[in-house]
Amino acid sequence: MHRWLTKALDLVHPARSVTQIHRSAESQQAAAQRASHLVLYHFSSCPYCLRVRREIHRLELPIAMRDIHADEAAHQALVAGGGRQTVPCLYIEDSDRDIWLYESAHIVRYLNKRFGSKDARP
Repeated sequence: MHRWLTKALDLVHPARSVTQIHRSAESQQAAAQRASHLVLYHFSSCPYCLRVRREIHRLELPIAMRDIHADEAAHQALVAGGGRQTVPCLYIEDSDRDIWLYESAHIVRYLNKRFGSKDARP
């Protein structure tokens, strides 16, 4: 759906042009372990989702991605769990409770606070 828009967004904001941070192998492994409890609900032509995906790429995080337009089960899980079909939405599986974090700025802030570690460098 709207492949031309997705292509246009990629031309304007290509993820590959983002300067990734680098961590020590141990820090990257720890970040990957913490990221294993996260899922990003998105769709490809959403510019706010692109902003979050770029940050995930920059932080080198292996976060699971669920495209709600391509996967009906992902769409249903988003609505059932978070109560809204708004994207982007970062699902955070926590031992105490599940968190559904909406708004790209809030998600980017959360990711930087949690994964923009002191030993990471551009």
